[in-house]
Amino acid sequence: MPLRFLCVSAVVCLSTAAFSQNDNPEALIRAGHIKQAKAILESKLKQNPKEANALWQMAWVKMDYKDLEGAIAMGQEAIATDDKNAKAHCLLAEAMGTKAQQDGVGMFEKMRLARGVRKEAERALELNPKYTDCMDVLASFYEQAPGIVGGDKNKAAEMLDRMVHTDPVAGNLKKGNVAANAKDWTKTEEYYKAAYAADPKRFEAVINLGSLYSNDIFKKYDLAEKHSREAIQIDPKRVTAYSLLVQVLLLEKKDAEVEQVLAQAEKNVPDNLNPYFQAGRILLVMNRDYPKAERYFCKYLTQEPEPNMPPLANAHFRLGQVLDKQGRKPEAISEQETALRLKPDLKVAQEELKRLKQ
Repeated sequence: MPLRFLCVSAVVCLSTAAFSQNDNPEALIRAGHIKQAKAILESKLKQNPKEANALWQMAWVKMDYKDLEGAIAMGQEAIATDDKNAKAHCLLAEAMGTKAQQDGVGMFEKMRLARGVRKEAERALELNPKYTDCMDVLASFYEQAPGIVGGDKNKAAEMLDRMVHTDPVAGNLKKGNVAANAKDWTKTEEYYKAAYAADPKRFEAVINLGSLYSNDIFKKYDLAEKHSREAIQIDPKRVTAYSLLVQVLLLEKKDAEVEQVLAQAEKNVPDNLNPYFQAGRILLVMNRDYPKAERYFCKYLTQEPEPNMPPLANAHFRLGQVLDKQGRKPEAISEQETALRLKPDLKVAQEELKRLKQ
């Protein structure tokens, strides 16, 4: 009989006692530690509800949690508190831009938000002309917005060149992302390699190039493994590189090394179990070692994920698939039902449950 695992979802509540109050929320957010940053910022704002930096950083957290209305309101509060805070203006611009792209937003509201994006992003660059984060936002605005509100593809190209001049890593990565959206993989690789050449010790440059080589276009798994290991050396507290590495190792059939990497990831980044989810997903896609995939998904379900990681509903859906592959139909049905209780509009779970009940 296959080994069975008791799989129970659990929400882990983080308290500020788990880390130093000296931790920088902005640095935590950039490194993917959204839950930690949220707890610190809640404490800061409780002590001083008008702290401008805490306000815009909490707006960023709200954006990660898909609370765009809350992010915009808090961003507006931040600039009302400190109009000379470039980061607050930029964050507000990004939140408005994200909101404008949501389904269900009417045309007039889109136009209003677009004007707000341009106004806030330009104000941020007026305050800090070298702020590449906001060059990124403004470049996207110029590229995507209609001309009636200021969209201009020539200005988008100029902003990207300015970004490369200011920060070759950030600028080339942005150009690479634009090329990737256009499915121009030759240009994408060219720009990502330029970013890596500009600073091979910059985490973002290394991990983007590694991720590119892992995709189905390139399948250069040896290079993906090399760069993911480099990224771990650069910053062992970021989960992204571990998540990439376990996937690549499984694709290379280097299963023996995966457990070691998972243990290392959990030790260094205990608040983010995404490497377990990704390892389980790859095993499921490759149709092998279902008991191990089951164990990985169960592990992922033991804590609340970061907001930009797969939701618990998705993990229950994947676990249900694994259980079905092992001939455990009643348990598979239960997992799909749990997934739909957590996220009633999860279409893949709806379809899977319908199939299982036929």
